[in-house]
Amino acid sequence: DYLSLSSSSSIDSILWSNGSTNDRISVDSSGQYWVYAINNHGCEFRDSVYINIKGERPHIEPHYSTACDGYPVQFSDFSVAVPPDQIAYSSWVIGSDTISSQNTNYIFPNAGEHNIYLKVVTDSLCWADTSFTIHVYANPVAEFTPLEGCQHDTIHFTSLSSSIDGAITSYQWTIFDSLYLGTEIYKSFADTGEYELVHYVSTEHGCFDSIVQKIIIKPSPIVDFYFTNSCEEDIIIFNSNIEYPSYYSVINTLWDFGDSTGSSIANPSHIYSSAGSYMVSFSAKLINGCENKIIKILDVYPKPTAGFTYDSACTNKPVTFTDTTTDAISSIWNINNELFYGKNIEYIFPDTGSYDVYLYALNDYGCSDTAWQEVIVHSAPVASMNIDPEYGNPPLEVSFSTNSTGTNYFWDFGDMNSDTGSNVSHIYNSEGIYNVFLVVSNEYTCSDTAYGTVYLLPSILDLQILEINFVDSITLLQPEVVIYNNSTRPVKKIKLDFGFDYPNEFVYFWNSKLEIGEVERIKLPLLLNTDEERTSFCVKATAIDVLDQNDANIDDNILCTSLSNTLYIMKLFKSFDYLNLWINIPSDGQFFCSLINVLGQTMFKSEVIEANRGMNQFKIPILNLTSGIYMLQINYNGNILTKKFDLIGH
Repeated sequence: DYLSLSSSSSIDSILWSNGSTNDRISVDSSGQYWVYAINNHGCEFRDSVYINIKGERPHIEPHYSTACDGYPVQFSDFSVAVPPDQIAYSSWVIGSDTISSQNTNYIFPNAGEHNIYLKVVTDSLCWADTSFTIHVYANPVAEFTPLEGCQHDTIHFTSLSSSIDGAITSYQWTIFDSLYLGTEIYKSFADTGEYELVHYVSTEHGCFDSIVQKIIIKPSPIVDFYFTNSCEEDIIIFNSNIEYPSYYSVINTLWDFGDSTGSSIANPSHIYSSAGSYMVSFSAKLINGCENKIIKILDVYPKPTAGFTYDSACTNKPVTFTDTTTDAISSIWNINNELFYGKNIEYIFPDTGSYDVYLYALNDYGCSDTAWQEVIVHSAPVASMNIDPEYGNPPLEVSFSTNSTGTNYFWDFGDMNSDTGSNVSHIYNSEGIYNVFLVVSNEYTCSDTAYGTVYLLPSILDLQILEINFVDSITLLQPEVVIYNNSTRPVKKIKLDFGFDYPNEFVYFWNSKLEIGEVERIKLPLLLNTDEERTSFCVKATAIDVLDQNDANIDDNILCTSLSNTLYIMKLFKSFDYLNLWINIPSDGQFFCSLINVLGQTMFKSEVIEANRGMNQFKIPILNLTSGIYMLQINYNGNILTKKFDLIGH
């Protein structure tokens, strides 16, 4: 405890019995204590007192919890008395309230500074007291945004909480019984409706606040889109699909084609200038502000680069069109409104003029391209040649000329020699048959080729008449002579003398070319009535273009055939279910006929037939025969005559 000096006048100096000069001294033991003092007037006075110590002053030690506005503050008295004394009671003065309790809770009416007084008394009536000030902290204010969002969107919740009394050190969020920490969180909601979100904050002083808000989740549209074939430089159609509640409406659509371009219409079209992979997005926004987006990868495939070349285009000559397109699996040509398929084709233009030629090329991605060219078709020359002479013995100078109109003439003489010009000559030094050709071309590189032959051989002329036949001509018969050129040179003109019994009634001139070793069937301009009775028919053949040479074997130039004493078939033809046979019988007699197939099987054999001399007509049934090749066999008095015929399609 303490002894203090009090006076009504000002004290200039003090002296205590323990030598202290302070206003008060500590009393530690029982005994006599005195004080000597001089005031400001120089007056002296003295006083003394006997102090009897009953006990020691307690050690006072108040404690309190964090003080937050609106929340109880725990005041605790941890004071200790000096044994053998004990604390008798404690008294708190808080604001205008006096509380006689060692420990107490107190709610302050407001934040700020508040004075506290505590007095502690022991059972020996020794006491101690203390006064102090505590600060009641203001609570933070919990707040966040937003209070609504869109279905399927990731919503960014941000704390707007504030504190005027200490920093906020803890942010907590509770939703769906899950706890999240931080000043912001991200959350998405699969379904629409109302959801409860709790936000709790606390400061560095332990003061806190929380808020519970209803979060409204609005419906978002469900979006999708589709597209057609994707080839570069082609129009690609995009079709959108948007699903949303009927009481809403779409207020905005947006496309991003992935090539720095876009569109705001629902179903746009777009052309990509180059191939590649593009990230295409489509979004739609409803009137409630909610939108949704979908992203797809669009592969734009390269298209082929169609192209073609062609050689000179000339009338009536094949023009070769060559497809130069790369990476194409299909090529379609359109020439003069005719379609052709294949990479390379040939086409013959019927006339001169301008023609549009198109090539459609398709690759394995299904992408196509079209090439077009205007083709000018020019007239081609008509090549011809004149050879004089065509025959001879080496050495032989031959003149070659042409009546063709052109700008270039190329002759190949067939002996590894050639020349140019419209009229040329050449000397052959060796025997042989030389095939000559002439190529005539004009200023448009159109060309034509003519062919000829030069014969340098020992010239032998020998025409042979092999046989005379009679062919059906309506109801009459026309003679046909078969001639063989057994010469060593071609024959171009043949005179045919013919008649009944002697070849001197009629004349026919044949003008063509009968090559060496060739056979020619020549129908004579004469019709025979089958009822006429003639004994024989004769033909004589004479080469009239070889005036410098006689026929080597004149005997085989003439041939006669009997019309009455010869068994021969004059006519054989099919009529419905019968085979009509017209046959000349030399004299009255019997004969029978058979039909034999290609396997040698006899399919039909007639009975013995009585026939009169001359022309006879018979019908042979063929109803039961199948299609195929057959042989008609006639047996007359031991003489056998055969004739092949077909029943194809029977």
